[in-house]
Order: sequence, then structure tokens, then C-alpha cells
Amino acid sequence: MPADKPEGEAADFLVTHWNKRIWLTYDRLFGFLLGATTSGAGMYYYVIDEYRVSNQLLTEDIYVRHPHLPSLRMFGDETTIDGGRLGEAGHC
Repeated sequence: MPADKPEGEAADFLVTHWNKRIWLTYDRLFGFLLGATTSGAGMYYYVIDEYRVSNQLLTEDIYVRHPHLPSLRMFGDETTIDGGRLGEAGHC
């Protein structure tokens, strides 16, 4: 037998040790991917929930302010500077 190959218990130890190192690497990789996926899914649902809440608040604001739009338009029509309307040429 060649002298560079271990025999007996030493060979079994090296094979077992090598297999454990491979599985530890796989476990670490699996753990990283599982953690990244879980945190990404959590962040996705957090952003979706925040979007939903802000959309509801914006919709409520629009419905609350909608009845006041005609009075705001009349106020805007009555606003003048030096006898002229806002936005006319010469009144910038």
C-alpha cells in the first residue's frame, strides 16, 4: 500500500470529518437562504400593509375634502392682485 493513504481508524476519522464539514457548509448555506427568504417575505408584507394604510388615509382625506371644493374654487376665482386675476400676463 502507498504510504500517503491513512489506514484504519485514521482513514475513517478523516472521511467522517470531511463529510461533517461538507454538511456544515450545506447547513450554513441553507440557513442563510432560509433567513434571507424569511426576512424578504416579512419586509414585503410590511411594505404592502403600510401601502394599504396610507392609501386608506389618502382616500379618506379626499372624501372629507371633496364637499369643500366648490367653496375653494369660488375663493380662488375672487382672488385678485391689482384688479387683475392671478396668472394673467404682467402679474407674475
